[in-house]
Amino acid sequence: TTTTTTTQDKPTTTTTLQLHLGPANEYCTTILSEADIIFAYTTVWPTLPEFNVDLGAMILGPEWSFMLSECCTNGVVVITTDRALDPKYGWELVSRLDVENPDLLGSTGFVQVLRK
Repeated sequence: TTTTTTTQDKPTTTTTLQLHLGPANEYCTTILSEADIIFAYTTVWPTLPEFNVDLGAMILGPEWSFMLSECCTNGVVVITTDRALDPKYGWELVSRLDVENPDLLGSTGFVQVLRK
């Protein structure tokens, strides 16, 4: 979906929203490398075995943390659920939000920015 907005205070801006389903690594040189914001429902994705006390989260494995850091541009925002991206690949946790999720007794959204 593409939306074009014009206001008196701002010049015309175009916003594009795309939803994709499929293996993320297949989108590395196209969608992921061009994205400004990525949302991934990661609640059941594989994690490292230890809980990260500093982040207060389970950390996604390198198949996600490393792959996204390699495919995405510096400054991209990635929002994940119930798991955070690994800071050793350049991911900085900037915000977290605990929300109700009756299926899981609650969920946490993690907002991370790539700083490489």
